[in-house]
Amino acid sequence: MEGGDRPADLSFLSSAFEQLGHRDSWFDPLASLVVSRMRIALIDGADADSILRHTESVANRRNYRRLLRLVDLLRIEMLLRTEQENEAARLIEFLRDAPWSKSELDPVNLRGAPIATLEARLALVRGEPEAALNKLNAQLSGLEIARNTPRSIRLSLLKVRALLMLDEQAPARGELERLALSQRVDQYCLPFVEEGKGLAQFLNALVLDIEPTSIVFRRLAPCVALIGRHIPEMAFPEIARLTPSESEVLVRLERGLANKEIARSLQITDNTVKYHLANIFRKLDVTTRTAAITRARTSGLLAAIRQRANLSSISG
Repeated sequence: MEGGDRPADLSFLSSAFEQLGHRDSWFDPLASLVVSRMRIALIDGADADSILRHTESVANRRNYRRLLRLVDLLRIEMLLRTEQENEAARLIEFLRDAPWSKSELDPVNLRGAPIATLEARLALVRGEPEAALNKLNAQLSGLEIARNTPRSIRLSLLKVRALLMLDEQAPARGELERLALSQRVDQYCLPFVEEGKGLAQFLNALVLDIEPTSIVFRRLAPCVALIGRHIPEMAFPEIARLTPSESEVLVRLERGLANKEIARSLQITDNTVKYHLANIFRKLDVTTRTAAITRARTSGLLAAIRQRANLSSISG
């Protein structure tokens, strides 16, 4: 699942979940099962709360205290992802004063997001990126967080979102590149989908501007592909890796410029424009100007090209 593949046998996962609590079990298998079911439900738009209610019932019946704590943390995350920020805030306030939250448990092995991470996510939902950054930087500065790859990736992606809300695109790019260099994000693609369209659009722009033979590109490419499968309107065809010149032609094509006007705008010949158009059509797998514009819009390619232009102007 972390890599983006749905479990081969969803019926088995569902059956195993229904058997939850029928016999004694260690916490880790129970927690993995509940988290997996939750993530699938949230991605599919299914009733995630019913999963938590069932788990809560089992945990109370069998006195699984750690499982109850996990349910509380997962419920907050579910509320935030479904834009129920007031309910999430009340539950965070309640849990912040809970005796078990004082120790924060083991930050490396804890299942579910820590309270501080959930507070950062709440700040993002409320449009308070500075507050979110303060909490995220405090967590990312801990040496032990690097030993928990999934948690490190999720915290870093939240930080990228906060930076984007502040229009700090160059630092956001730097954070994503650092993350790709330091962590095997190609094996943990699902968080890139879970963080939504804003991050997806920024990532599309970033990969357009990275050398395809680099480690950063190779590690981010599977994440881009997974986003396209889960968020169709953000699909970014691999064949659509246009050169800077082709991108310039495509942008002017969308504006409705004729070949001669594009040539004058870019100070190139009409034949060069035709050459670039032929390459664009081939890469987008289309045969007409209208089809090229439609494909570039619906795939998010044009938005990514504009985003890349913003990144270039900032870094320059």
